[in-house]
This record gives sequence, C-alpha cells and structure tokens, in this order.
Amino acid sequence: MNGATNWLPGILALGAALAVAAGYVFLSLRKAAPAGKQEEARKRSADLDAQYHAAILQLRELKAEQPKLAPEVYEAQRAELEKRAADALRARETQAPATPAPTATAAAAPAKGFFAQHPQMVGALWGGGVVAFFAVLGVLLFSQEKPKVDDGSMPRGPMQAQGGAQEGGDGLAQAMEHLREHPEDVDTAAQVGHELIGRQEWVQAAEVTVRALGADPFHVENRIHRAMIKAQRGDPAGEAELQHLADTYPGAQEALLFLASVQAQAGDKAKALENLERYVAVAPPEEQSLELYQAMAQFRRELGRPPAP
Repeated sequence: MNGATNWLPGILALGAALAVAAGYVFLSLRKAAPAGKQEEARKRSADLDAQYHAAILQLRELKAEQPKLAPEVYEAQRAELEKRAADALRARETQAPATPAPTATAAAAPAKGFFAQHPQMVGALWGGGVVAFFAVLGVLLFSQEKPKVDDGSMPRGPMQAQGGAQEGGDGLAQAMEHLREHPEDVDTAAQVGHELIGRQEWVQAAEVTVRALGADPFHVENRIHRAMIKAQRGDPAGEAELQHLADTYPGAQEALLFLASVQAQAGDKAKALENLERYVAVAPPEEQSLELYQAMAQFRRELGRPPAP
C-alpha cells in the first residue's frame, strides 16, 4: 500500500530559501542606494569643477583679447564670466560632500605646495599676520582719540601686541626661500602676501603679489592683496575691487577685513563696523581673534550703538 506523501518539510525548506533570498535582495538594494547617491554627488561635483575651470580658461582668453575689445564689452564679459565661475564654485562648496572610497594611489600621492607639506607654518603665518593687522588697526583707532606724548612717540593702543607679529618670522623666511625656488606656487605667495601686508611691508608684498598674479591672474586671494595694496596707496579702484571680490567669491572674507581697515583710516566707522560684522558671520572661528571683537566693540561705542549680545 502506497503511503501518503508528506509535503510539509519541502514546503518549509522552500519558504526558508525564499525568505533568505528576499532578505539578500533587500540588503543589496539598501547598500546600492547610498553608493548611487555618492556616485551622483561625485558626478555633480566633477561637472561643477569643470564649469569653474572652463570659466577661468575663458577669463584668461578674454584677458588676452582685451586690447581688441571695447572697454565696456570687456568689462561686461569679464563680469559675466566671473559670476559664472563664482556660482560654480559656490554650488560645489555648498552641495553635500561625497565620500569617495580611499585608494592606495590617493594615499600615496605627495602633497603639493610649500604649506601643504609644512602645515605647521600656516598657523604661524596666519597668527602673526592677524595679530599684526589688528595691532595696526588698534594703534590707528587709539591715535584718533589720544594725542601723541610730548616726546613725539606714539602711545600704545589697546590691541598692540608686538610679540605676536614675530611668531611667523621663521615660517615667513622659509616661505620666501621656497618662493624663490618655486615662483609658480601661488598659494604660498598668497600666504606670504598676507603676512607682509599684516607687517605693512607694502613694497615686498606688492612684489610677491605681482609675481603670483603673473602665474595665475585669477587667484582670488592674491587679487585681494593687490586690491588692498592699491587702496593703501590711495587708489579708489582698490576699495572698489575689494568690495567686488567680497561680494562675488565665496571664501573671500579676507577682503572684508581689508575693507574695514581702509574705511577706518578714512573715518567711515559705520562701514568699517558693517564689514567686520560680515566677516564674523562668514569667517571660520579659527580665523577670528579677540582683537577683532575689541575693534568691533570700540566702533560700537564711538558710534553710540549698544554692545553686541
């Protein structure tokens, strides 16, 4: 007599296999989704980078064609291309960063530039430059309120700190030596120019900046330094260029500091305070100092405004 076939074990085994397969497919899809988003973000970043460099290339070509163009045509095309480059740069910086997989090639790639290879020098130069910059601004504000002493010497201002300005001395000497050997390193030139302007060594700062802009005419930080040097010499175009760079390019907050200094020297404390407040709103915390807040507090007192909350 034939016995009845028991299908239950087979059905249970088949159901378990289907459940495992469904789980595997579900997990695979979940892993694939973030990878797809990262790939899309990387492609978007690459497209924006290509747009930025295309605009810079067109700017260089336009600069070469400047003698053949009417001034108003040149300025209109230059403004349009600068806006295009700035928009691409801003979009690239504000989009969600992708997390590319680390590769052995990327890990082994050597850092480029003097400051990339010597990161400890960046803090020294920035620290010395910022302290020296606000020391000069403090002396300027203090001298507007108090007369010189009888022997003709200048009284010390509330933000004057001579020692801090020397912190980057060794780093500056090394960076200057590096620039003599590698004049095409425009990022190092920008750091050196920042330090020299903070020390009010205008002639050297102008020489470094002109050489750097000869290598890359559209390097934003070196353009800021050139504009500041113009403004310091009394050229109204310098202040206008500082304002243009601060309003157009992300990461050009250094121009706001220089604008505040120029406007303070001209006696326009309201505009100087406005630009310092803009700087505080956009600059990274590590680039803000106690002297900056002291200068803002002094401006508010002199303008009769309430202290900042």
